[in-house]
Amino acid sequence: MIEATDGDDSQDEANARRLAACWNACEGMSTEWLEGRADAMRPDTMPLDHALETAIGERDVLWRQRDELLAALEDIYRELAWDQLPPAKRYLADNARAAIAKVKGGAA
Repeated sequence: MIEATDGDDSQDEANARRLAACWNACEGMSTEWLEGRADAMRPDTMPLDHALETAIGERDVLWRQRDELLAALEDIYRELAWDQLPPAKRYLADNARAAIAKVKGGAA
């Protein structure tokens, strides 16, 4: 548990490092999910550290899959010649470009 300390800089630094590590480990997890896991923690259930370790592993698998799918979509998009597509099919290239931009934070 992080607690304020009176003048103990080493403890404050340790708390700050722990908080940063937790923040980074929980990247991509919703606050609601984290709160729900904390609320569900009882001695007879999965410990929170195990639940977080499992969730982080699952998140990492999903991120690898996302990266593979993104690379495939980028390859497909590069091969699409927007101006050579029938007008009724140009939305396909537009959708691909929008999906790529969404994953990359706005840069297709």
